[in-house]
Amino acid sequence: MQFSAPLRHYRALGVLLSIILWVPQLHAQDSTRLAFRISQLMDKGALLIDKGLYQKALEQFEEVLKLDSTYKDAHYERALAYYYMEDFAQAIAITQASWALGHVHEDDIILIANSFDYLNQLDSALYYYELGLDSFPQAASFMVEAAIACMGTRLDSLEEAYLLRALVADPTYSRTYASLAGDMQGKQNEVWAVIYAEMYLVMAPSGEHTEAMRQILFDTYKHNVAFAGDGRATISFASGPVNSSRSASAELPFGIPFESALVAGAAGLKSYANQGNSLKQRRTHPGLLDLVAMRVAFTEAWFQAEYHEAFPNVLFQFHQELQQAGHLEAYTYWLFRHGDPVTFSQWQSQNKEAYDDFVDYFNQHSPEYTVDNILVHRPLPGQ
Repeated sequence: MQFSAPLRHYRALGVLLSIILWVPQLHAQDSTRLAFRISQLMDKGALLIDKGLYQKALEQFEEVLKLDSTYKDAHYERALAYYYMEDFAQAIAITQASWALGHVHEDDIILIANSFDYLNQLDSALYYYELGLDSFPQAASFMVEAAIACMGTRLDSLEEAYLLRALVADPTYSRTYASLAGDMQGKQNEVWAVIYAEMYLVMAPSGEHTEAMRQILFDTYKHNVAFAGDGRATISFASGPVNSSRSASAELPFGIPFESALVAGAAGLKSYANQGNSLKQRRTHPGLLDLVAMRVAFTEAWFQAEYHEAFPNVLFQFHQELQQAGHLEAYTYWLFRHGDPVTFSQWQSQNKEAYDDFVDYFNQHSPEYTVDNILVHRPLPGQ
């Protein structure tokens, strides 16, 4: 079984300091000895969990509770061990009992909600996800987990709503964009799959979902862009009436100007995929060089047509800044490199200085996402 894990908030230093503060009635020397003993046990238990030795880890945490039955981190780690052992009922029972100690952390709520989800008790899971957001309003993780729980169930229609609420809670939580990109791929208006995938990559270039987002980005462009034998491009990202909340007019779906700018960018370009081949050998879908050329030209076409006034957003503004700084081509190679690693490596080796300059610029000028500047496919709740 594949399942997501709650975050671990245990930290050795925090353990040590909290224990010292919690037992002021003990003699200082005895308190220090107790603190180090518990710290050792917690460290060993955490290491055993990381190695998958959950039963042995439980022994360490139970030993801690013999020394201090109120020590909450030991209760949490004990519940986490049962969670990894897929004994979700026991994980729930331990977590609920430990709440009597107070100081409920968001990790506890995630653990109990995820456990109910894996027990197929969706209503209970959603109750705790909602409780988590009520208790920690800026913790978008609760809404993303709720969206994942709803996928493929009787409440599948709620997935999108939870993800949009996650954007409101914290527009800098990268996993929301990864979930939206995955949800949009293969549906009408696949333009949003590439928008959200790119937003994730800009935010988390070395994140957990980076490779999956690169795959979505390249595959979706390849699927929706085709070249005729003479090199002319056909674009087909948008096929439905979904409007962006950033639109100046509800009658203008975002996909229309997006496709128009891509077509304008492709005008006059001869497909690199078709160069040097006979008509029978010519490929109909773009390769890395095609996409780089199109996307670089797209940015100029987008701003020349003043589409940015109807759809102002931080991502395309970042494109313009890259263009003005002379880094747009390097950025675009970096963005689509998953589609053709060999061609990317060749370009990178031949343009090492330009690529290194781009990386330095990117690290110092990555955009900041807010609810007011991100590009979204639906109006955000409360906005």
